[in-house]
Amino acid sequence: MTDNFSNILNHLSYHVVYDPNLHDAIDYAASHGFHGIQIAIEVPRFSPERYSGNNRQAIRQHAEKTGVRIALHGPDDAASLFVSHPALVRGMHEYYRDVFKFGVDIGASLITIHIGQPAAFGRHAESPSEKIPYDDRPHYEAQLRKNLQWLCIECPENIILCVENYKLNDMILNVIDRFLESNQLFLCWDLAKNFDKDMNKNEVIESYFSERIGYIRQCHLHDIVPGFRSHQVIGSGDIDFYDYLQTLQHHPVLDYCIEVRPREMAFESLQNLNQMCQMYHEQMQQWRNIGVRETDTEIDAINLFERSNLRNHEFDNLKRAIRRNITYLECTHYLFFENIQKIIENIGKLQIKEQIYGCMIIEENRMKRIRDFEKCLHLWLDRASPENFQSDFCRQVFASLGKSNERKILLVRRLARRLNFILAWTSNQNSTDRSAAIADKFVDFDDLQEPETMDLKRMISHQFPDASEFEQHICENRPCHHKFFRHLDIIIKNIGAESWDRSKPARHRDGIERAAITQKYIDHLTSWLNRDPVNEETSQIFHALDKMDPVKEWLVMSLKKTLEVFVKNMRNIGEVSEQETR
Repeated sequence: MTDNFSNILNHLSYHVVYDPNLHDAIDYAASHGFHGIQIAIEVPRFSPERYSGNNRQAIRQHAEKTGVRIALHGPDDAASLFVSHPALVRGMHEYYRDVFKFGVDIGASLITIHIGQPAAFGRHAESPSEKIPYDDRPHYEAQLRKNLQWLCIECPENIILCVENYKLNDMILNVIDRFLESNQLFLCWDLAKNFDKDMNKNEVIESYFSERIGYIRQCHLHDIVPGFRSHQVIGSGDIDFYDYLQTLQHHPVLDYCIEVRPREMAFESLQNLNQMCQMYHEQMQQWRNIGVRETDTEIDAINLFERSNLRNHEFDNLKRAIRRNITYLECTHYLFFENIQKIIENIGKLQIKEQIYGCMIIEENRMKRIRDFEKCLHLWLDRASPENFQSDFCRQVFASLGKSNERKILLVRRLARRLNFILAWTSNQNSTDRSAAIADKFVDFDDLQEPETMDLKRMISHQFPDASEFEQHICENRPCHHKFFRHLDIIIKNIGAESWDRSKPARHRDGIERAAITQKYIDHLTSWLNRDPVNEETSQIFHALDKMDPVKEWLVMSLKKTLEVFVKNMRNIGEVSEQETR
């Protein structure tokens, strides 16, 4: 679900209607961040008969030079595919032959058409609402199929023919289905045409295009201001584009045409769309600590709540800062529950009262223990006598490592180097302002670029190829992990044994216990969201969160969802570990 929408932003075009000429339109597209143009050929000055062979070649060369793609948009009802009179059919055929040739000559790759409409008539108010005479429906359906078949045969191979969702009905949808299945015809989805002017959705069209999304090759983008009309600047109306764009970006859509006129408003729409896509991407990045890989309806609903209720909110920067704390939350952190409590208190006060702990900030008592491990490893490397130690801790480390040899020495040097890197890194971070050094989960303690570490890694790989598993475990052991020191003990014992024991230590109990405590937080947050009466168990969290408002509601929903995923992962790990230890 990590969406950057590059497939969409790299295929944006605008609708050429009021431009003075096509050369100027191509220049405008190239200089304003558009990747293509869609020419309204029903506009007289852009009609094919206005362009000679030389004119057409010049347009094609100019488009190729600037890297601007060309698409054509056919007329509305002027060339309806429902016409059946021989003279009208001949005229329609002649017109589309001219359009196709024009498209080939100027290098167009796509043509979108409107099917047109059969003759319809108003009726008396008390009569049935059907406007097309029932007995004429078979005739219209047959004629549409015949004309569409001719059009698909005549369309050049290097041009994709699309039908737009403009005044489509069940009869038309049934006819075009067969042409889609044979890949003779494709779809253009005008998202705004899913709705009427009052934002009532046409569920038939929505369902049809969603189910046939693999046939969509063009998408029209514009907004709707309810009660007014469509073709408004993107972002000025009520369409939430996210669900559509998030899905469409994974399909072979060739062109996303911004159908907002004039072109200056299309450019404003492009800028707004860029900002929207950036916002959509940032919304999904907020969930990166729970590793969401597939569409999640709960996350989509929370993101929609944010977009719908917190647009231009006065607490924008602050709510982002608190939301980042949720993103930085790690379920394996040794201060995981303290961090949850800090986040809840920050939400309640709508200010960052307490920064959460992350892997860049380690408490002094933990640092001291890491220094003790490092010191003992260096003493072992220096062949110090364990009898001289006053500390039982070092005697235990020496006993685990046993007698030295070349393999052990290299691995212990590597482990000591890792601990030295952790100490140097965290000491530097602990010395800075905590508000500036808030820990991001994704800052990795990667010491592999250190020259001394690289030398050690090469020596181990060259002399002891079978020791790669030791290297992996040394690198993956993070100082903020609640089992960091337990893992250190395991690494040291396995170095001493000169082989990696693949039987994992039993760990399901503490994973399940953590899940149980986390679930209590989830239950209490759920009660707050449901506005349940406060009781003795929930009073602490209810008091910390205080009164509900949209910002708090969004933040609590985000925290609750994050904790739910953590619990699921904890229980899965616990179940696997329990099975492995039986």
